[in-house]
Amino acid sequence: MPISESEYYLLKKEMRDSRIDGTIIDIETTGDFQKSPDPGDMQDYLVRYEKIKITAVGTLNKNSIMVFVAKGRQSLSRFQEKAIRIMSSAGHPLYAFNKSFEEGCYYWNSGKRMLNIEHDIQKFQFEKKENVVVELGLHQHNDPFHGDGSLCKRAFELGKLHDVIAHNRACLLKEYYIFRKRGAREFKTTWLDQGKL
Repeated sequence: MPISESEYYLLKKEMRDSRIDGTIIDIETTGDFQKSPDPGDMQDYLVRYEKIKITAVGTLNKNSIMVFVAKGRQSLSRFQEKAIRIMSSAGHPLYAFNKSFEEGCYYWNSGKRMLNIEHDIQKFQFEKKENVVVELGLHQHNDPFHGDGSLCKRAFELGKLHDVIAHNRACLLKEYYIFRKRGAREFKTTWLDQGKL
């Protein structure tokens, strides 16, 4: 489907029938991870995401795939507001591969603790999505970066926004098929209820 354009973002929307109750969320980002004082403590672990900005957000639900990407670094401030609205209005239950990443980036870019992704498609902490794709024999779905997020970050900085969209779309589809093949872990993130950092 064609890509539509606003003042500060591009949008690709594709109608699709998927067998999922709820929404898969996947984001692309720029910025570096911060060192956590204690990676075993969720409060400290959350600090890792403090300097990261969301460059693209995609959603997959039973009717469609939508991918929004900021129109360059100059649009990032305004795009954070759009990304937060998309994530907070997505239909529950929510799914993500490494849900703490999406929740942590949401927190630092919104200042709110209201996003609770109920299902993690990642089986264990630090599991690599591309390893799972290979193990399960899944398709790449025309991912220009074959799952390498650092190449997506570089593409955004170089203004290759159509590649960022293609990568995010592929990530959503990979996560959907991982979920279909092996399910997801269901749990509540406790740090959402804890005191302010």
